[in-house]
Amino acid sequence: MILFGRFLSARLVCLAMVASLAYFGPAAADEMTEPGVNYVIKVTPTLAYLDVGQATGATIGAEYVVMRVDDDDDDMMMVVGEVRVLRVYASFSIAEITSIEPNQEIAVLQRVVPRGDAMAMEAMHRGDDQMEGPARPRRDPGTLTRSLVLLGGMDLSKSSDLTWRVNALAKAKDVSGPAIAVRLGRMLNNKLRLALTYRLSGEPLGPSDAEVTQLSAELDAHILFRGVGKAGPYIGFGGGLHLLSWDAPNDAIDDSAIKTGFNVLGGLDIPVGDGSWSVIAEGGYQGVTKWAAMLDASHVRAYVGLGRNF
Repeated sequence: MILFGRFLSARLVCLAMVASLAYFGPAAADEMTEPGVNYVIKVTPTLAYLDVGQATGATIGAEYVVMRVDDDDDDMMMVVGEVRVLRVYASFSIAEITSIEPNQEIAVLQRVVPRGDAMAMEAMHRGDDQMEGPARPRRDPGTLTRSLVLLGGMDLSKSSDLTWRVNALAKAKDVSGPAIAVRLGRMLNNKLRLALTYRLSGEPLGPSDAEVTQLSAELDAHILFRGVGKAGPYIGFGGGLHLLSWDAPNDAIDDSAIKTGFNVLGGLDIPVGDGSWSVIAEGGYQGVTKWAAMLDASHVRAYVGLGRNF
């Protein structure tokens, strides 16, 4: 029965290989006959069948890295996941899927490389950017799901140049001034990002006639039209809390207030190099509830930034 089971498994794998070749066409057949290159020949939700067997030195417990060709560069390979061999037969082996990179999927005809060889190739690539050959695994920028961004720019037409009466605000003129921000980002899926931004603008940054300091904490959702790791536009919306403070003329007048607000924005996110860095240009509008019917911190804003992706 054991021999019959192994014979039946071998027949099934051979049938899977034939079906795969019929589906992917003659080009795929040429790739699978390339000497020294091994492939995934069948996939289940938890297992991957590899065309490495006893004849090619496969052993139980051996680990392999599964890679695919980079969509943007045919000479580069992307890491898809890792597998560990459970059973070895003469011409193929069965491996459990131990890990899959975010937004990736192990599929038939993806290449498999011994884990040690893959790590060595990656180390060589890092040490020598001129290394030639297609088998240079690199991490997909789409797997970089966290970001830290430094932003700087201008808040335009904010009513923060104050004129006081004895015990009341008489007038608030519109002025523009510099602003800085730190943003923490987290991708929830391939196109949706959650962003928490801490922003400072107003009097401390000068030069400006602004007499109001605004310290904000904002939570926004960003929609990336082309997905994470790709250059393209995004839009966002959200809300925040804003601490407004100023120098009051006397103790009878409040010198600070906490207000709520909303944000709408749009921008351009451009990954640099392998996607570990991004250059950002962003504009938008922030609405803030008024204080004393005249102090209105609502404004249009324009920023540029540099982001580090993890």
